[in-house]
Parts: sequence; C-alpha cells; structure tokens
Amino acid sequence: MEETSGTAMLDSTGTNNGTLNGVTLGQPGRPGSPGLHSFGFNGTSSSVVVPNNSTLNPGSQDFSFTAWLDLSGTPGTGNFDYDIIRKGAGWKMEAFPHSGVVTAQCVFSGSVKVTLHAPQINGIGLDDHAWHVVTCARSASGESVTVDGSVVATSSVQVGSISNTDDVYLGAQKKGVDHYLGLMDDVSFTVGTATPPPPPTITSFSPPSGPVGTPVSINGTNFTGASDVAFNGLSVGAGNFTVNSSILITATVPAGATNGLITVVVERRPPARASP
Repeated sequence: MEETSGTAMLDSTGTNNGTLNGVTLGQPGRPGSPGLHSFGFNGTSSSVVVPNNSTLNPGSQDFSFTAWLDLSGTPGTGNFDYDIIRKGAGWKMEAFPHSGVVTAQCVFSGSVKVTLHAPQINGIGLDDHAWHVVTCARSASGESVTVDGSVVATSSVQVGSISNTDDVYLGAQKKGVDHYLGLMDDVSFTVGTATPPPPPTITSFSPPSGPVGTPVSINGTNFTGASDVAFNGLSVGAGNFTVNSSILITATVPAGATNGLITVVVERRPPARASP
C-alpha cells in the first residue's frame, strides 16, 4: 500500500492488483513497516476492489488474511460495522461493536459458517486511535482470530471448502455499506500455513514513571531488530532508544509524552505493549 498517486493498488506478487475508489493515498504507514505509507478510508465512499481470481479461493486448504488498522472512528451498534476485507460471504474481516467494545470479527463460510470475534484487548477496543494487526486464519484444527500477536478466539468447527466468484473488497461491502473509517496498511492473503516470527513482548520496565528525558529500561523478549519505541503513541525517534539485547531496550522519554502504553515495534511483527 505504498501508492501515492493513480487509481491502482499494486499487489506485491503482481497477480491481484486492485482498483482504488475514493481512497486517500500516501497516508502515514504503520510503525515498523518497511514502507512509508498507508491508505486512508473516509467511512462513506472509499473502497478497493480486487477482481475475482482462483488464487483468492482457498478451497479446503489452510489460509489466512491479515490487515494493519488504525481506526479513526467507531462503528455503530447492531449490524452496522466496518468491513475490512471480504470475498463475498466466503471469508471476511470486520471491526464489529460487541457490547459497546469495537473488536475484530472473522467469518469463514463453506458448507457451514463460523463467526469469531475477539474480546477486549488490554482494556481497549480497536478504536483507540492506535495501530493494531488482525489475522483471521483457518487450519486443519479450525479457525482463529489473532490480534497484536495474541490468539484471542478459536473454533474447532470444520467449515469445508471455501470458494466463490465474488471480487475482493477492502473497506466496504460490494453493495456500498459498512464503509471503513481509518488507515489500513500491509493487507495480505496467504494460502498454506506459514510460521511467523515470534512477536516482541514486554515483561517489565523501570522506572514506572518520570519526566521528559528519563531513561527507561524495558525488559521482555524478541527485541532484536526493533525499529521504534513509543510512549502512549509518541515515538521516541531514531537515536533515542538502544536495543541492548533481545531482552532489553533502553529508551528516553520524549518531549510531549503522556502517561499510557509503552510500545516496542519490530518490523513485520505485532508490536509489544505494556501499561505503566
């Protein structure tokens, strides 16, 4: 999603390019992304349409689809939600309001239908104006929803073969409803089982609080290759953190930081977050 002009979304494999409709290009990309940009969806008319292709029909194979999201609004109640990505009724990802909390919802529909939704994560919903990564997956053991590296919902139901002739839509339904409002980055669809690298985790940090300029020791796992550290969404900036080892990062509290989540970002992996 690196396009900054034109009307086409270019697939990294060159197979499934899409047509852009009312999408704002060149928006800030997610933290840690190897690229610089994302797509902006306006909540009323934006969408991306990828024509039907057999490579997007998993049949009975394992498959998964992933999207990075930064919601700018909150979907309503009842059946009003944000469609993130869908191929007709076969498979789709939504941001859905469950009991007043916006959570990730994945739907898989073959000979039977399974709908899974994630619970609240870290006391917040997806509409917290921060980046989140959501993966919907189907394997031999069933279906799952993963949010920010944690498997949060599973099903052991076998839905059977999934295949249809519908186009793939990002950010809306074909009939022009459930428009997404926010940024979207690094959307992918994978057939087969891939083992992702382990995400970073934060186990502790010290001191628990401090003024601007305070050095903070962050302890955890899988920090090698970290590309950013943020305090309540504010990046410390390059040169203001050091990856001492795979289990320790030191970072300096930046000007303008407020009390909130500490985030460690490693490229191509869900970020680690911890609350003071």
